[in-house]
Order: sequence, then structure tokens, then C-alpha cells
Amino acid sequence: GTKHRVRYRTTETNYQLIVVPEPGRLGIDLAKEVAVATPGDTLRIPFVISRAKGLTGAVKVECLLPDHWRGVTAAAVTVPADKADGELVLKVGSDAGPFNRPATVRVTAGVVVAEAKLELLKKE
Repeated sequence: GTKHRVRYRTTETNYQLIVVPEPGRLGIDLAKEVAVATPGDTLRIPFVISRAKGLTGAVKVECLLPDHWRGVTAAAVTVPADKADGELVLKVGSDAGPFNRPATVRVTAGVVVAEAKLELLKKE
């Protein structure tokens, strides 16, 4: 969502507005939000998926790399309905970089989507 001002006017007295935000139906928590990418290495990023009641079935987890990143590949992972954890595997080539913008880790269950950011730092 975006930040915006909420206004409500009435001529009646004693109105009170209560907002109770709820967690999303689908979520992903990365064990590392920042990882060091050593050229020629393989990075393993563990994650945990949270599903709301009623959200069943397998989910797809993928790492969307910025277009300008070179030398990095990441395979999508399918997490079965009876599991909540997994691991993304990123392969870092010798010419990897530049890492001046985070990648997006996206989990999808049908039309329900959740995202997290993953930053890479290049080890020289």
C-alpha cells in the first residue's frame, strides 16, 4: 500500500474510527536479507513461508533479479502444501554484479503474492 491521509467529516458528535490491520494471507521470511556474493560461489538462502488458514496447496518461490545484474542465476522452488520452509539457491559467476539494487524474492499461491527483498554484497 501507499501512505496517504485519511479524512472523515461529520456533523454528528462522538464518532470513533478504529483500524485493525491484519497480517497478509501469505508471507515469506528470509533467514538472510543481506548476503555476501563471492564470485564462483553458490549462495543458499533459507526461507519460511507463512500461510493463512484456508490458503492451501503448493507455493512457488522465485528470485527476481534486477535486469542489470550479470553472472547470477536462481532457480525457482516449489514448496508443497505440507511444508513451510525451503531454500533458494543462487549461483554467482566470476563476472557477477553490479549489486546496487536488491533482488525481489516472490512467493505465489494462485493469485495471492508476497515479496521480500534480498541484497547482495560482492566480495572482491
